[in-house]
Amino acid sequence: MNTPVVSVMVTVFNREHILRATVESLLLSTFKDIEIILVDDCSRDGSWDLCQSLQASVCQVRAFRNEKNLGDYANRNRAASLARGKYLKYLDADDLIYPHSLQVMVDALEQRPEAGLALSANVIDPEVP
Repeated sequence: MNTPVVSVMVTVFNREHILRATVESLLLSTFKDIEIILVDDCSRDGSWDLCQSLQASVCQVRAFRNEKNLGDYANRNRAASLARGKYLKYLDADDLIYPHSLQVMVDALEQRPEAGLALSANVIDPEVP
């Protein structure tokens, strides 16, 4: 089992319509040493089926489903407990990232080992529900 440098934890709840785009944005990352952890929080749409499909077709994806709905923060904690990477990056299932985002984050943390976290600006798309 290889240990990735970055674990990208994607919390999922009823986001079937955008989840594939989120994962695709991660796969376009210039930083490649990642795992993508999808944790479905008992979605009622087709999100879980999509998580399983992505796990079957994308080697970086690991998919998990909670036995009961945990809510946002408990689901994030569950995702963190499943992560194997040196660094953790949280995304919601409707977040897209720029291709250079993870590389910038890793570079900043590697250059400043005393830092506990790296933050970035957000772009909010009002057309995504």
